[in-house]
Amino acid sequence: ALFKDTAIGNNPTEERNSYYILRFDFSAVDSQNPERNFNKYVNKRLETFVEKYKIEVDISDENSNNNLNSLFSRCSLDNAALYVMIDEYDNFINELLMKDKQQYENLVTGEDSKYKQFFKTLKAGTGGNDAPVKKMFITGVSPLAMYDVTSGYNIGSNITTRLPFNDILGVTRDELDAMLDHFNLSDRREMIRDRMDKWYDGYKFNENIGHTIYNTDMVLYYLNSMITENMEPRELIDINVRSDYGKIRFLIQTDKRLNGNFSVLEKILSEGKIDVLKIVDAFSAFDIRSRSNFVSLLFYLGLITIDKYEVLDLTLKIPNQTVQKILAEFIRKALEEQKIFDINLDMFSQKLKLFSTRKDMSVFHWLGGQINAHSKVRDYISGESYIKGFLVAYLSLAPFYEVITEHEVMTEHKTGKGYVDIFLKPITENVPFCGAIELKYIKRKEFSEALLEEKIADARDQLKKYKAPENTIKVILVFNGWELVHVEEWQGAKKMADDGQ
Repeated sequence: ALFKDTAIGNNPTEERNSYYILRFDFSAVDSQNPERNFNKYVNKRLETFVEKYKIEVDISDENSNNNLNSLFSRCSLDNAALYVMIDEYDNFINELLMKDKQQYENLVTGEDSKYKQFFKTLKAGTGGNDAPVKKMFITGVSPLAMYDVTSGYNIGSNITTRLPFNDILGVTRDELDAMLDHFNLSDRREMIRDRMDKWYDGYKFNENIGHTIYNTDMVLYYLNSMITENMEPRELIDINVRSDYGKIRFLIQTDKRLNGNFSVLEKILSEGKIDVLKIVDAFSAFDIRSRSNFVSLLFYLGLITIDKYEVLDLTLKIPNQTVQKILAEFIRKALEEQKIFDINLDMFSQKLKLFSTRKDMSVFHWLGGQINAHSKVRDYISGESYIKGFLVAYLSLAPFYEVITEHEVMTEHKTGKGYVDIFLKPITENVPFCGAIELKYIKRKEFSEALLEEKIADARDQLKKYKAPENTIKVILVFNGWELVHVEEWQGAKKMADDGQ
């Protein structure tokens, strides 16, 4: 009954009902005193297993790997076939990595480590014709810990990016449609699809797949609200999918200072994508701060996904608005934690709300004033990409706008397509105005009035070409280094500037 109406239920294999399932969930292991807690947890699972299948093995309170060996020996004598499943194999070990690097090293490399010995024992259980362990399936967030214990366990294969498994854990478009039909929501199919496409879709794990998939958790979260309350959830982002900032903080700081990985994170947020040669499928936690490994880890964490592949050039992108807002929050926390930039977010949201409802441009002057007031942020903002990443991060924190970078729009005469640096699209119909921001930058030592006018004219010319919705506020922002030197609502022949006000 469990697999009724599923592919596996309708097409059973010859091995059906032939395995004893030995299951572990390492998220239950407390990272405080990990050696003892890991040993205790494994023993508990072994006790439950032998009771369930009535296997004559005594499980002691001592070394869990000795107990595991005893179980394998008994199963081998009984010709019992085991299927070992481990969920979140790296959960507690990654927590340990962030808190105590030395303890992590002891667990994954120490010859007496019960964690490393556990995987050695699993490997031993697969050897020989009478081996009790026939199959294993292991899930985790990243390949870090598995790589670092690989000398003890080198028989696994990372299937994350393999084409046949692309849809294994997500929701496809056809599956979403079937769910909408099942829950009698088909009359609102277009509205639901439109929302989910922007907020929960976009994931792709193999470059040869022609479609993307939705985040399963977010789909169920959204549909639960639609079914039980007949309305969208008040917060479009389920708290359960908010990635732990601690995981990123560990990677973007060196000696309590922001490192090159922070610049990579900000580049991804400002451009919405990043190019790499490949996704690294195996790397050590001791080499995680290299650019290629860091970007690959962001992929495994679900913060970026595959966009396209062209001749040794793989483009990864932010999959959706949910992830963009999560990344924006990471940027904000990092700047605040480093005492680089800390503003009143309620004040910022209120001023942005005035922009979205009354065309009030004061939010940009206020933000420029805040940058001017925080001396550390002036040193941090040292180029056009930093300015754009900074703006995208804070604008993404607003609860009433979707923030789209390099937004593609038709030109005025429909002769081609152009791109707006930052496009603000209202989340609800209660917000009357969109925003199209054209950003220009002048290096600190190159400023002149003539160059400023040239930049403004260039921005006006670009905005003139864009065929934007009638309710769009077209904005020109010009920065000279960290200083905001020009703010303008461009209205064509009726353009209105309010520089310095």
